[in-house]
Amino acid sequence: MALFGSKKKKPPPPVRPTPVDWARNPRGQFYKFVTFEPEKAGLTGGGVYVIWHSGVQPHWVYVGYSNDIAADLDTLADNDELMSYNSRGGLFVTWAPIKPEYRPGVVRFLTESMDPLVENPKAAVIADEPVPVLVPGAKAA
Repeated sequence: MALFGSKKKKPPPPVRPTPVDWARNPRGQFYKFVTFEPEKAGLTGGGVYVIWHSGVQPHWVYVGYSNDIAADLDTLADNDELMSYNSRGGLFVTWAPIKPEYRPGVVRFLTESMDPLVENPKAAVIADEPVPVLVPGAKAA
């Protein structure tokens, strides 16, 4: 039977994640979240953003999308749960100007693949198909 195929559907071929131009400071480093000033960095508009902590056991902390990333980041700076991870090596942030129609799918993919420590309630209800992208710091193969 193997010579003639199977009635079972084949899984779709793996999709390579799309490289994303994650924002970095002028020195090529990611921004420190607690000292980050969106206006000085020229952050305007929307897209997808990622926050993580470094240290002995680094971990992704939060993933989100917005039409106004600067406003979202200002709000998140007051989130006690998120800020509690700053003591674990410091929090870092980056963002990418993803087109509005792809933002939910990108956030769904990142949330499912990164398993961030702080749940984004908006991400928990995304019905869009995941849109695979490279995580911050990853290099294209």
